[in-house]
Amino acid sequence: MDIAHGAHILVCDGAKALLFYNQGDMEYPYFQTVWEKGQDNPATSEQGADRPGRRSDGAHHKSAMSENDIHDEREAEFARSLVDRVQTDIAAGTIKQLVVVAAPRMLGVLRGLYTGQVEQHLGAEVDKDLVHQDSRSIENILKAYQP
Repeated sequence: MDIAHGAHILVCDGAKALLFYNQGDMEYPYFQTVWEKGQDNPATSEQGADRPGRRSDGAHHKSAMSENDIHDEREAEFARSLVDRVQTDIAAGTIKQLVVVAAPRMLGVLRGLYTGQVEQHLGAEVDKDLVHQDSRSIENILKAYQP
């Protein structure tokens, strides 16, 4: 995959995100970290859970309501915060081309949150979980990536 000089690369999963700027070129990418964001998001069972609620369907009928998955809710909040931050950077003229590299599940969440402006600046998406790799490894993996 060719990533142009000046492109920004968002690498994330449900708990950590890195935004890089390609100071190199398509042949020799060189990613500089612009910002890093993270959140602590343990499994729902570790965050505590209440019993599911119940609602009355009529005189003598009660139905159980499904439990909220706290972990999934926090991942969705994190994704919203990332899209908001990228949107702000695009509006400020800081981001001109964006490549999103995300764990497949997170990529699906992000796609549902993209605004028209984000979509206009989106150069590519890669469904890989690379957030725990160092920048040099990410450069090499993306350079060799064939969509």
